[in-house]
Amino acid sequence: MKKNLTFVALFALIFSFSAMSQCGQISLIGEFTAWAGDHYMDRDPENTELFSTILVMTEDDDTNNDGIVEMKFRENADWAVNWSSPGFPSGTGVLNGPNIPVPVGSYLVTFNCNTLEYNFMETCGSISLIGEFNGWNED
Repeated sequence: MKKNLTFVALFALIFSFSAMSQCGQISLIGEFTAWAGDHYMDRDPENTELFSTILVMTEDDDTNNDGIVEMKFRENADWAVNWSSPGFPSGTGVLNGPNIPVPVGSYLVTFNCNTLEYNFMETCGSISLIGEFNGWNED
């Protein structure tokens, strides 16, 4: 009985690691990283195929000065597996697809590594305080 229970526990552990590793680490790369570094996304602990991050794009991130910051999703910081499409704010990534055109702004970005669906939801940006504590001078 003890052997069977140990075997079941070991099988469950291996299965859980296998399920979690269906997707590698997902990141974003693009103009904002000079196409040389990755902005890693966080994996949802309850839905391991879903990744998300907050991404703030400024004029400084736009190397073409056109108000658009081009980017792609990729797996394990490797160009062998990258997804994108021209759809914004949402779409379905295509392997080695055309860059995603993201307007300068602040976004909650989600990506599903099984369906390859992504979404850029605009956020409110930075919030600051001003008041008597700083003489109403600066945020």
